[in-house]
Amino acid sequence: FWSMLTAPLKRSKIYTLKMLTALLPLCVVSVLLAIFSHWSLEGHPLLLISASVIMISISSALVSLNLTAGSYFGNFKEKSPIKVASSQSATLTFLISIVYLTILIAIIFLPLNLYFYHALKGGEYSSGSLWFAVGAFVAISAAIATFAIVMGIRTLKRDF
Repeated sequence: FWSMLTAPLKRSKIYTLKMLTALLPLCVVSVLLAIFSHWSLEGHPLLLISASVIMISISSALVSLNLTAGSYFGNFKEKSPIKVASSQSATLTFLISIVYLTILIAIIFLPLNLYFYHALKGGEYSSGSLWFAVGAFVAISAAIATFAIVMGIRTLKRDF
């Protein structure tokens, strides 16, 4: 980290590169996980598409949150590289992640429950409520990711 800060690069580019390095493989793996976990529901493409969108939004929010917490709570004056990482950031990020995933379940539970109820009973289902829930969750994820990215870039601008 110290060598990166002395390099003739903008710190925001370093942050963006670190984020993309973690985010792109994680998004690929999460979408593949969504595809393979919904394999038995191939007659319901709405579920696959909504799960893929949710997985991408979860990945972006959690990667940005973890990267920001690591840079915000890092102790870069420490001589031992093992002690640079702070247990505060791990605990706080874990708690925020649990609350975030609980919000996901709260938002998506009723529309998915109605979807499966109509699918099992053979009734007609309006996908508007599911897309509204997915959109609300994507908006929450985007807000968290944006806030975390802004805070992370501001954190890197301080003098260590």
